[in-house]
Amino acid sequence: MFFHTLARIIYIFFMQYPTKILLAELLFCLSTKRRKHFWWRFIPCVLIFLALPFCFGYYNSWMVIGGWYSLSFLIHFILSIALILFCFHFSWKQAVFYCSSAYAVEHCFDCLQRIAKRLFEEQGIPLNIYCKLALYLGIMCVTFFFFYFIFIRKIRNLDDSVIKNNLVIFMSVTTILVTNVMSVWIGHVGYDIYHKIYDAIACGLLIMSYYILLYF
Repeated sequence: MFFHTLARIIYIFFMQYPTKILLAELLFCLSTKRRKHFWWRFIPCVLIFLALPFCFGYYNSWMVIGGWYSLSFLIHFILSIALILFCFHFSWKQAVFYCSSAYAVEHCFDCLQRIAKRLFEEQGIPLNIYCKLALYLGIMCVTFFFFYFIFIRKIRNLDDSVIKNNLVIFMSVTTILVTNVMSVWIGHVGYDIYHKIYDAIACGLLIMSYYILLYF
């Protein structure tokens, strides 16, 4: 009973959007210079940030526009950028670009884990909490490691002036807004496995477009 409850708590914790987006963003911060008194900044901010969905939820009435669009995901994303800026030595343009790229990585992972769960459901294969947790964390690790070694490490080696280019920042902000609105809309009207496959491919292509734009 204890381990079952523990597994459920861990599963719920990792399913929260702030947890996923922060982990993805921290991949871009591994080799970044930290600000003074880093741990005094980082630990309280992370604890508050990760507690937000448990305190306020995602679909409170004051967060919902037009009966379907929830501002909560966008608010969490903006707060995550502020957290990264507060704890690491980034300019605001660098933070916007890296966090936008992290958003695409996180969204790709979310689509992949939903596809995997839906495949098991359609095959009539029940998953207990331990299997769900192992599947979820496994897909997370594979997705994050893949993008880290294929994309993130190379992007972090680029000259900062390239990332601060206004066109790159414009693309980052625009694609995040479009992806956010479309994902909330699909979540509102319902989705099938093909929606998520398309979604995952679109995020992968988005990250590739960042890579091409920066290098060529």
